[in-house]
Amino acid sequence: ALRTGMSTFTPPPYSDRLPANWSTSESVFSDFDINASSIGRDIATFMYDAVAAAGFLACRAAPQGPLPTTFGANFYEARRNWSFDGLTGSVSFDENGDRVVASGTWSLSNVLLDAATNEFELVLK
Repeated sequence: ALRTGMSTFTPPPYSDRLPANWSTSESVFSDFDINASSIGRDIATFMYDAVAAAGFLACRAAPQGPLPTTFGANFYEARRNWSFDGLTGSVSFDENGDRVVASGTWSLSNVLLDAATNEFELVLK
């Protein structure tokens, strides 16, 4: 399940910071509904949090100046006693560097494939 604010999430306009031949027209996503997309809902939000975590940890490992020779070790250690509020819940890590399972917002659904329509239907029982 998406966090409450996801239905109104609008990505910032990063396209204008890219070279012209890398930019994507804003109209590409004009009719995209994140709440109707199982990929966006079930995969992209976790990927977003993973990239955000890597960025935050990199900033904690080397807050300014050139990267130290110990950046890798600093990056790994930076995750200790640290968390942030991501799209999938509060993100935190255990002693092995894995995400703490209880830190995510999870939702399980039971679905059945309707052979006549070849579509999945949510089972509410």
